[in-house]
Amino acid sequence: MSRVIESVVGRGGQTTVPAEVRRWLGIELGDRISFVIGEDGCVKIEKPMFPTLESLRGIAATLPRPMEWDEMLEIALNDAYAEKYGFSRQ
Repeated sequence: MSRVIESVVGRGGQTTVPAEVRRWLGIELGDRISFVIGEDGCVKIEKPMFPTLESLRGIAATLPRPMEWDEMLEIALNDAYAEKYGFSRQ
């Protein structure tokens, strides 16, 4: 069931995110939000999973050994190909 919750836009384009929306999204003081405009023109408000570069720290695993960029790119391409077609290009 959809709900409509309104807010007023003030000077400088600022608005208050209503308390019910903040609770629904888990937004707290100082959090960032994203406005996502879909191809259909629908606008969604989301709480970004990784709002800053700092929040990405430690999210990826470490490599088993140092690799050159070309080698990492080849692995990524093979993974994408395997996901799309069900088997590796090699």
